[in-house]
Amino acid sequence: MPLYMYHKTEPGVWSVGYYSESGDWISESQCINAEEAALHAHWLNIERKDSESKDIRNNL
Repeated sequence: MPLYMYHKTEPGVWSVGYYSESGDWISESQCINAEEAALHAHWLNIERKDSESKDIRNNL
């Protein structure tokens, strides 16, 4: 499961994504400010974690 993060790619553009195992940046979305990007990255990390937990519980 990748860890989503964000970084500034140009003035007024923040990219949300993750690094692949080979070190390439995989962009999931772009935001207009750091706060929006941080919230989106957090949501992606929590949502993925919760859905994986549900999958594990459903298979027990």
